[in-house]
Amino acid sequence: MDQCRAFMVSPGESRTQTTGALGGEICLKVSGTDTAGAWAMFEIPIAPHAGPPLHYHLTQDEWFYVLAGDHEFLIGSERYHVQAGGSVFGPRKVPHAWQNIGTVAGRLLALVEPAGEHEEFFVEFSKLISQGHHDSGEIPQLFARL
Repeated sequence: MDQCRAFMVSPGESRTQTTGALGGEICLKVSGTDTAGAWAMFEIPIAPHAGPPLHYHLTQDEWFYVLAGDHEFLIGSERYHVQAGGSVFGPRKVPHAWQNIGTVAGRLLALVEPAGEHEEFFVEFSKLISQGHHDSGEIPQLFARL
């Protein structure tokens, strides 16, 4: 790994571009460029009853830490009810999805390893959502490219 430097990201700020998609601005806290592609970390707000469609990643593992809210994760055939302070791991090549099943906004930390193309994905995903393509075929196609 190249020599890294220390940095701080303040609450509500993003390391690079901040994007809105699932209920607020997704903040990139640690970029793949910060870790020579090893991993990236996002803070993801999730509106009540929101979450991504079922999808999987060919080359990235994901780890989620619930900061706030009441969430249900489907990973493979297993369902996990995860609240603030809990975490869940989704291995690569295993279909997964999650939803905020509560009535208030939730927040997750998501670590992606290796970093892959998640930063670009969130930019494209937020554009589709902001343009009103919530139920279009474009969103599953975008998830399929991860």
